Amino acid sequence: MKKDLYQTVTDTIIAALEQGPDAWKRCWKSTMPRNGVTGRHYAGINILLLWIAMEQGGYSSSDWMTYNQAKAAGGQVRKGEKGTHIILYKTLEVTEQDEAGEDVERTIPLIRGFTVFNRDQIEGLPEIEKAEGIEDIDAMVAKTGAVIRRGEPAYMPASDVVTMPDLEAFDCPQNYYSTLFHELSHWTGHKKRLARDLSGRFGNEAYAAEELIAELSAAFLCAHAGIEGDLRHAGYIQSWLKVLKNDKRAI
Repeated sequence: MKKDLYQTVTDTIIAALEQGPDAWKRCWKSTMPRNGVTGRHYAGINILLLWIAMEQGGYSSSDWMTYNQAKAAGGQVRKGEKGTHIILYKTLEVTEQDEAGEDVERTIPLIRGFTVFNRDQIEGLPEIEKAEGIEDIDAMVAKTGAVIRRGEPAYMPASDVVTMPDLEAFDCPQNYYSTLFHELSHWTGHKKRLARDLSGRFGNEAYAAEELIAELSAAFLCAHAGIEGDLRHAGYIQSWLKVLKNDKRAI
């Protein structure tokens, strides 16, 4: 029977969430996982899957590679080590015929699984340079073009404006930027951009799904910027679990 990758990925994240807020918080890392051979950073859900694996395996390295990549680089996966499953996800445009024989365009998802190993699981690899965080976070924020005004941390879809207190209102710059990243992540959902459902009220499934998107996005952006910010996940875990258990494709 073909493995259900959607369910496998969802079950991995559910298991991490069910360990509670403290365990979930420890999954966030300050560096982005990357391929140890190509140097390319992993993206999307693979970031989260590899962070969970780093926490559970106690790995200190953010570098990952396939068995064959490790072997080609002169290394050897230690006997008995278990790999971590990640995915390739993309969409394909296909042309099909409808009942009338007319050609119609359709978008279909493509998902494939791969197994990777952490550098800590591999012997004989040469040392490589460490990845650096970005130098100018403010320049990255400015590139979004978002309108940011002074106020309590919030995003208001009706006016398409992000509000934030001054940096001095936070106990450290890292927490200011992690909060800003969270609100900017909501900003991406506006109808002019990704057109997500931003109408949810506190406690319902649409609200929980949107908060999960913003929380993951903020974590990814903090890692990209090389900072450890204070993420706001503790109060949402039960509602996130409901979203994931109701739809294996939600994540």
